[in-house]
Amino acid sequence: MYSRQLKTALEERLSFYERLMERLRQSIEAEDSERIEYYRGLEQETLRSLSNLEKCIAALSQHTLPAPDSSDEMSLDTRVAQARLRALEAARANCTLLRTQLSQLKSRMTTVRAKSAPLSFVETNPSYLDIDI
Repeated sequence: MYSRQLKTALEERLSFYERLMERLRQSIEAEDSERIEYYRGLEQETLRSLSNLEKCIAALSQHTLPAPDSSDEMSLDTRVAQARLRALEAARANCTLLRTQLSQLKSRMTTVRAKSAPLSFVETNPSYLDIDI
């Protein structure tokens, strides 16, 4: 009689844990897919920003200023050229930063996609059961 009750209690407990593990697995999969969608959005934004910066670099790299006629214009031309160089350096630095962030983002996406369930979620035969009887 007691062993039958114990067996029933164990089966109920095992069934409870199986349902719990299934819900946890589904929750983890849903969270991972949401995270990947978020990362894809970030990737698209980063690529757009990178494209815009590359266009800025191309525009800043063009030297289309007319030759100055006077010393005042020469000074202005020099200041404009210096400002253009600073902007060009900043845009290149931002491109480098965005490429690094994009690489890290792709790495995170790969990690999330390849992630396996934690060892505690892997189906194994337990060596013992915690029973509250």
